[in-house]
Amino acid sequence: MGGRRFTIGLRLSLIFVESFILAAACIFTSWSILVFAYAQVFQSPLNLSNGIPDSQEPQIAVSGNNLYIIWTGFGSGVEDQDDIFFKKSSNGGANFSDTMNLSKNIGSSFNPKIAVSGKNVYVIWQDDTGNTGNTSIFFQKSSDSGTTFSQTINLSNETGFAIDPQLSLFGSTIHVVWRDDTSGPDETLYKRSINSGNSFSETLNISKSVDIDSVDGKVYAIGNKVYIVWTEGNFDEGRTSIFARASSDNGATFNQAINMSNNSEYAADNARVSAFGNNEYILWIQGKFNEEQILFKKSSDGGATFGQTIRLTDSNDTSSNPLLLASDGNVYSVWTSNDTNKVNVYSRTSFDNGTTFENVKNLSRDTFGVSNPAIAGNKSTIYLVWEEQSPEGSNIAIRKSNDAGASFSHSINLSKNSDYSSYPAISVYDNKSYIVWQDNVNGTDQIRFTREN
Repeated sequence: MGGRRFTIGLRLSLIFVESFILAAACIFTSWSILVFAYAQVFQSPLNLSNGIPDSQEPQIAVSGNNLYIIWTGFGSGVEDQDDIFFKKSSNGGANFSDTMNLSKNIGSSFNPKIAVSGKNVYVIWQDDTGNTGNTSIFFQKSSDSGTTFSQTINLSNETGFAIDPQLSLFGSTIHVVWRDDTSGPDETLYKRSINSGNSFSETLNISKSVDIDSVDGKVYAIGNKVYIVWTEGNFDEGRTSIFARASSDNGATFNQAINMSNNSEYAADNARVSAFGNNEYILWIQGKFNEEQILFKKSSDGGATFGQTIRLTDSNDTSSNPLLLASDGNVYSVWTSNDTNKVNVYSRTSFDNGTTFENVKNLSRDTFGVSNPAIAGNKSTIYLVWEEQSPEGSNIAIRKSNDAGASFSHSINLSKNSDYSSYPAISVYDNKSYIVWQDNVNGTDQIRFTREN
């Protein structure tokens, strides 16, 4: 009897092992499907640029089954300059339309941004056409889900350098900020449209700086509230501060500028802004050279006043690349820090509207270093992507949390190649993620796309 039980047990064990091997083979036979925790499955990456040289700076926006992707690439024909290229999908990324050249002008077009609301698609970029030796901020819109686009509008319409355009929208109102040196020092300028981009207001000088530079403006809109942050000060001496202004009437008027950092000794820069309800959240970098820290402030009254500054980093390592996302009562902060000559991605989450934060999490733990993180999500589901270095090159990695950042899935390599993948961008709709990035294959930059099925 004992021998018989042993034989039956051995046979059952062998059946279990064979079943396990068969299941594993089914999972890993096809290279085109990637699987990891939380039942995520990604399609094989698609090449969207398809022969357009030097394709870079991809951006993505999603609304329902409609996906919109823009990037900078080398134009063809008589211009031989960079242009803004556009591609759309009407079936969730299963396939894409033909590529459209949105700028198609005699100058160089670059640094594009995209946003979508219903059937309206808005694109802005930086362009040197018609502004000899300088650049302007150009705008286009589509009212038919990206099938056709309007004529280009010059939003800045100045003689100086207009650079670094930023875009935020809520409903039919569009908010744009950029950096401009027409009047002398760099200033943070603002313009809005309250009719879905059919016309724009006069330009408003948000920073109103006198003999000092104001740079790196960011804008975030929710409901009738508009929040703008920027960096201002003496950049040559390394003494700069973070300033903020808020509007409670959809950008018609703004309150007085508030100095967030009150900094007179060290540089503060790279401010990020987000909001939910009546709460405004601001994140930035500040500190001595090679000891920069991530700091955070919250307003509970729509940007009229702010609470105490919270330091989110827990070491003196150099921190950079701050990211900020707010959804419901959750506030997600992300950054990179150089830990013993190795850069990793870190995060902290607040579950109480930014009043307190959980402990710091190291999300990458990569041997060779990471860069260019990006974040997207909705409510308690968030995604983080970044560029991850390896001895062979670099890849695009992703991690997901279904519990508001309390825990994360294992990291997965989305690009899965031996070349250089960089500059990922991510958008999320209905708890599914859509990712684009720049891939250098045999010395040629291409735009790659994958989606979560």
